[in-house]
Amino acid sequence: SDDLSLDDSRAARDGTPWRGPCSCATWPRRRVKIAALGCSSASLILTVRLLLDPRPLAYVIHSIVVFVDMILIHLFTNAPWLSASGEFVCVLSVIAFHLTKARIFELLETVLIAALCSF
Repeated sequence: SDDLSLDDSRAARDGTPWRGPCSCATWPRRRVKIAALGCSSASLILTVRLLLDPRPLAYVIHSIVVFVDMILIHLFTNAPWLSASGEFVCVLSVIAFHLTKARIFELLETVLIAALCSF
């Protein structure tokens, strides 16, 4: 139990990955707030994305996959910089796709989020 609280306080201070049990009941309050904010942001971006561009079907599927990716990032990385930069990439990609309808922005979004996760 002491190891868990040490992990908890260190993770809250320096952004190291969470190594505790996989239950949000044991997460620190700050982490719960950040995860909730991130998931809300991902939901808002998905909603706007699908309202702006409900077609083609491939884009809708891509949007849902990116949404799930972002939810997983918010819930399991405990890295606010990754959450914020991932959402920023999503916002830029939504705007770029909406304005140009160029499918390259779907690929670019996926690649950038994957690259961010590799750091």
